Amino acid sequence: MMAPHQAHYMAADSIHAERLANAARIRLAAKQLHPHAGPVRIRVQRHRVAAALTSLLLAVVVATGVSAAVNNDAPASSAASAAGAAAHGGGGTILVR
Repeated sequence: MMAPHQAHYMAADSIHAERLANAARIRLAAKQLHPHAGPVRIRVQRHRVAAALTSLLLAVVVATGVSAAVNNDAPASSAASAAGAAAHGGGGTILVR
């Protein structure tokens, strides 16, 4: 009978190392995630609150600007009217609301 090839030993060593690493990860997770006695503490980080409020304010400003740009009642510029006339055979732009 022939001896096993070297690749078989290498694969077995790799599988064994992977199992050891997985067991170590499970032990670490169990150690870190076990329940603790005592009151619940909530830490509010000011820089995260400030970043959230800044992004919310920016979203409101952008939405207001887009809304104002879309809902204006001013007539279209002459370039847009000419482009609309060329595309639709005359009559200027067509505004659909």
